[in-house]
Amino acid sequence: SKTYHSKNFEMVVSARRGGSPKLKNMSYAIYNQSDQQEVKTGEKQSIGKDEENITTTISIPGEFQDGNYTVNATAWDEVGDGNSVKISREFRVDTVKPEISINSPENSTWQKENVDIGFSITDDRSLKSCKRRHKDSETDWSKNTTFKCSKNTESFDTNNCIDSNSSKCIIEIIGVDSAGNTGTEKI
Repeated sequence: SKTYHSKNFEMVVSARRGGSPKLKNMSYAIYNQSDQQEVKTGEKQSIGKDEENITTTISIPGEFQDGNYTVNATAWDEVGDGNSVKISREFRVDTVKPEISINSPENSTWQKENVDIGFSITDDRSLKSCKRRHKDSETDWSKNTTFKCSKNTESFDTNNCIDSNSSKCIIEIIGVDSAGNTGTEKI
């Protein structure tokens, strides 16, 4: 399965070999899936032990821009008879927050009792969760109410706000994608 990242992270490539022969060499190469260009490589040679790690920092957005990447890692033993082990893993870089637009009701209009909030939440990768919360001038934010991201309306009872006039009642729609980027819109 693919992992999603929006910030720098450390990648550890590990190789293990029990008994004899010992590890000789190991390497990795990271490719951008869209153009198959090599983005980063690393290796260790003449290891001579049962296990070894290569640790590297994946710099976002530095060397890694939004997109899909493949990591190919290979390890060889000391015999050098062509016995090698290869693995591949994938990850995605996503630094773009979900986009949210609220299309009804009109912002700063007087609403009484139940009101349907019309909105859309979109993301170029994968939405993970969608939530709503509210507050007024005399309270902190309410707990989040989670809803299905495919939904495009959320009902809200304005009696939840204690202001004598609902003009200070704020409702916030929140979208979080798989990389942890958060988009918000208030009405």
